[in-house]
Amino acid sequence: MQHISLTCFALRYSHKLGAPIKGPPIGAKDAQMAKYLEDLQKVGKEQLESAITSHSCFVKSLQAIATEANEFSKKSLESGSAFVEKLLSAKSLDGAIQIQSEYVKASYEALVEQTTKIGNLWSNLFKEAVKPIEAGITRVQSYKE
Repeated sequence: MQHISLTCFALRYSHKLGAPIKGPPIGAKDAQMAKYLEDLQKVGKEQLESAITSHSCFVKSLQAIATEANEFSKKSLESGSAFVEKLLSAKSLDGAIQIQSEYVKASYEALVEQTTKIGNLWSNLFKEAVKPIEAGITRVQSYKE
């Protein structure tokens, strides 16, 4: 017990006496523990970096999706307004039916095109979001080996 007290005293006050601070000798288990801690810190840092990368890709993809949806809404509103104007200017029932048929066909094609675009953007979003996770899993598996 007295040996521990002297060691603590020497460690605590040796810097005041001008002597270098020395700890107990590092054994093989301590070195191995230090290596594990360094590896753990490295893995943690890599995971944080991949999470930040994943988050920025996620935000950019969501912004692209929101922009596409906004543009489609504007185009749809403009096309609907133009349809109403054309429909009001129709001279006959056959002309009104023709205008309405053209509008429905154009609206359907635009909807299918927009749905495909948005679907591709969502697909790309999830592919990009999974890449850092896959890389992290690969790194963890490589540490096991």
